[in-house]
Amino acid sequence: MEPPDVLLMGVILGVLGLVGYGLHRVGLWLEARGWIFYRKHQSSSTAAGSMLALQQIVEPSVRHVIEMKEEHPSPEEQAPPG
Repeated sequence: MEPPDVLLMGVILGVLGLVGYGLHRVGLWLEARGWIFYRKHQSSSTAAGSMLALQQIVEPSVRHVIEMKEEHPSPEEQAPPG
């Protein structure tokens, strides 16, 4: 490799490093604003939750079943008869 090639490779690696660092800082900024989960915060969702959302898109009738399971009975329905 000739000296100009080494210099060019060094400049390219330096620019790539700066771009990578810039993207890292943008990711941290977006996470601080609550727009993404990047490094410090973990998502509270699970893989099962994302599969459930996918299934709701593919089969809309599944949504009604999920809503019925998540529905809580009213206080009148919970009171014992009599």
